[in-house]
Amino acid sequence: MRKSPLKDQFLTRFQSLKVIRNMILTRQLRAWVNNVLWKGLIIVLFVLVIALEKKINRISVRCRNQISVQNSESDTNREAIVSLYTGDKYLPGILVLGYTLNKYNVSNNRDMILLLPKGSLYDERHLAMLKTIGWKLMYVKRLSFPGKVLPQLVDGLVKLYAWNMTQYDAIVTLDADTMIVGSIEEPFQQMRIDSTIQMLAVDDPGVSPSDRKGLRSYFNGGVLFFRPNSTHFNELVHLSANKSYYGLKYPQQNLLNKYFRDRWIPLSPIFNMLDLFNGQHHMWNNRLKNLHIIHFAGSQKPWNVIRRIRKKQLDTDIIWRRCFATLITENGWREDDFLVPLASQSFRINLRYDRWIKAI
Repeated sequence: MRKSPLKDQFLTRFQSLKVIRNMILTRQLRAWVNNVLWKGLIIVLFVLVIALEKKINRISVRCRNQISVQNSESDTNREAIVSLYTGDKYLPGILVLGYTLNKYNVSNNRDMILLLPKGSLYDERHLAMLKTIGWKLMYVKRLSFPGKVLPQLVDGLVKLYAWNMTQYDAIVTLDADTMIVGSIEEPFQQMRIDSTIQMLAVDDPGVSPSDRKGLRSYFNGGVLFFRPNSTHFNELVHLSANKSYYGLKYPQQNLLNKYFRDRWIPLSPIFNMLDLFNGQHHMWNNRLKNLHIIHFAGSQKPWNVIRRIRKKQLDTDIIWRRCFATLITENGWREDDFLVPLASQSFRINLRYDRWIKAI
């Protein structure tokens, strides 16, 4: 049978429309798929960016922390702790000082330097104990005052050598009769921030106006934060030989006060609490929690005198004895480690090993 031309034409157009419709649907589908893919890609990229940003932040924080730690370590590497050892009469004190420096992390990355005058007799066993605590021993030439001073103050000028340690940015000198009972980072930080500071010290309320020799302000020399300076060292050594320059009642302290007149900044008493005023000064009323350094200034030390604690006084003696008992227990030291052949007679008489060890 012969097909109708009209029917063929209709079928052709229908097929063409079908092809067009399929093409349109294919394009729409393709567009939709592309749209979905692009949106999905954008979302994935967004998530990746956020994750990458968090990763970068974590790395940045870690790097900052590492830099901060490195800077902190670098800062403390350029700082030092210096004290003076003049014989076994101060052995218990300097051992406790070193022990408490370690206990409160004051010595962290800082050199602990102990100045010893040449020409004195030191027992090797005692020196080994000092090294065990962490002291680096430095033997220096003895410097003499231009007149008679109290026997316990004879070697006070040896401390001046600390001003010649210019390899450090800042130093704290601590007398052998001090002990650390809290952090002392604040003064070091203060000196790092302000490079113009020459010295930080605590006012000494126990020195009378007549002994101050006209000085309006007068600091105690037991705890000093300062910047080493070779010029200062040379000038101090030179002036120390001039008897008319300073009084010899408190010779080392008078010399330093005269030289650094109006060039030092007062520190809070908590960084040099004089035990002489225990129970009298208002800072003592806040008890141990607010103290950082206790200074057993004067002739009575917790290792050679058993003192009676009065009302309102903080029992600093028991605090010291507990530290001493702990450190000798930790190191396994016995009484005969102290009573060595070269031990002085006064040290033998004043040693109260059994009483101290019971304080723990």
